[in-house]
Amino acid sequence: TTEAERAALSDIAQASWLSGQVEERAITYAIAHLVPAHLQEVRTRRLPEINKIEHEVRARLTREINYWDARAARLREEERAGKDQRINASNAEATAQRLTDRLYKRQTELVGTSDHPLSPVLRGAALIIPRGLLEQRNALPVTPMAFSEDPIARAEIERHAMQPVIAAERALGNDP
Repeated sequence: TTEAERAALSDIAQASWLSGQVEERAITYAIAHLVPAHLQEVRTRRLPEINKIEHEVRARLTREINYWDARAARLREEERAGKDQRINASNAEATAQRLTDRLYKRQTELVGTSDHPLSPVLRGAALIIPRGLLEQRNALPVTPMAFSEDPIARAEIERHAMQPVIAAERALGNDP
């Protein structure tokens, strides 16, 4: 925008709905209206993935726990028989206990992923001024802006509109 355009729209930028707690109102709106639908969409997609991961983790760690429990029992018997061991029964039991703790921790993490959405974070905001309002404020002739029926013209308009967004994303190091 030019300085003249900003001056013509200064009262809009000072509007009461733009002052004081805008971020808080935006986040409150997101929590009330956007997060529930997004959460449902994510749950629909992620719950099967989480359930599969949980099943695989439980199966793998249970196998390892069973192995180390059985190994500890064998080592305990061999210790009673007086055989010399590379690893003693206590170490095998400790390994089994660490694996049990890890299984519990991992299952808790997986359950937590599916039940608790994170609060939305406001990353930025933009005030979009319709061109017609700007033209009215500058006392310029209002150019009618209709939806373009021509798909080639519409594609050109969209490409032109996306150039600043793509440039901003690239400046942030993103690959849009």
